[in-house]
Amino acid sequence: MVSIGRRDAGQGTPEHWAELVRADLRHAVEGVLAAGRHLIEAKADLPHGSFEGWVREQVGITPGTARKLMLIADHPALTNRSHVNALPPSWGTLYELSQLQPEWLERAISSGRITPELERRQARALVIEYKQLAAQVAFELRHGDFRDVLDDLPAGSVDVIVTDPPYGREHLEMIGDLAEEAQRLLRPGGICAVMCGQSYLPEVHTCMGEFLTYHWKIAYLTPGGQAVQVFPRKVNTFHKDVLLYSNGPADLDWFGDVARSDVNDNDKRYHQWGQSESGMADLVKRVSRPGQRILDPFLGAGTTGVAALALGRSFLGCDVNLDHVEAARQRLEQAVLDRFGA
Repeated sequence: MVSIGRRDAGQGTPEHWAELVRADLRHAVEGVLAAGRHLIEAKADLPHGSFEGWVREQVGITPGTARKLMLIADHPALTNRSHVNALPPSWGTLYELSQLQPEWLERAISSGRITPELERRQARALVIEYKQLAAQVAFELRHGDFRDVLDDLPAGSVDVIVTDPPYGREHLEMIGDLAEEAQRLLRPGGICAVMCGQSYLPEVHTCMGEFLTYHWKIAYLTPGGQAVQVFPRKVNTFHKDVLLYSNGPADLDWFGDVARSDVNDNDKRYHQWGQSESGMADLVKRVSRPGQRILDPFLGAGTTGVAALALGRSFLGCDVNLDHVEAARQRLEQAVLDRFGA
C-alpha cells in the first residue's frame, strides 16, 4: 500500500506536498487514500489561506476534488486495509461510498454489494438505498396518471395523501377520481389533504364528499411578496385552502389549522406551480406522523416528497410528466444524501 506515514526530513514545502499527491494519484485505491491523507497533512502544514491556490496551481486538481479525496481518506471503513481489494479504484466512486456511515458501509462490503467493478452511479444508488434503510424511510416515483399507475397498490396501503392538483373547473372530474382512488388506497382513518383554490370550492367539496368524509380545512398561508391575483373574482389572495377528508373517522392528532410557508419562500426553481419546502413541511407535520407513508399523485418536482423524507415519512409519488418525475427523482436522491448524515 502507498505510504501515508510520517514525513521524511526536509519535507513540508508546497512543492514536495504537490509531488507526493500527484504521485499518489497515479495509483489505484491505495493511491487515492494516500492522496487524501497527504492533502489533510498538507492543509495543516501550509500557510493559512494558501491551500486552495496551492491545490489548483501545484497539484493540478480543483479544491472540490481535494475535499472529496480528504473525505475518502478520513472514512474508517474505506481506510480499513482489509477492504482494499474489494473497493473500486475510481476516486469518484469511492467518494460516493464515503457518504455512508461506517457501519453501513461495512455491511455493504461484507455482503458483497461493493466490488472493484462498481461504477459511480451504482455506488450512489447503493448509498441512497442504505441511507433510507438506516433512516427507516423509503421513496418511490412512478411516471403516469395516478388512475393508471397505482393499480397494483394494495387497498389500505397509504396512510396520508398530500397533494396540490390543478385548480381549474376543467379538472373537477379528476378531483372526483382522486377521491375515489383515495377511498381505496387510504387505510381506515387515513387522511386526504388536497390543496385547492377558492374559485370552485363548493364543487370540490361535492367531488370529495362522494367518496370520503369531510374532517376540516387548513389555511395555507404564503406570506410576503406579491399576492396571487384572481382576476375573475378581483381578489388578491395570500392563502390557499387545504381540504382534509378522511377514509371513515379521521385518525389525527391535535393540530393547528393554519400552515404557512416562510416569508417569500415561493421557490419556483423546480416547477412553475411548486410550493415551498418550508410550507409543505409545515403541512406534512400537521396531517401525518413519523413512519407513515405519504402519497402525492400530482408529484410535480417532488417538494412534498422532500418534506416527507426530512420528517421521517416514506413517500410515493407519480406524475404524467416524465421530465418532472426525473427532476423529482434527482431532488429526492439529493435530499436523502444531504439530510441523512454521512
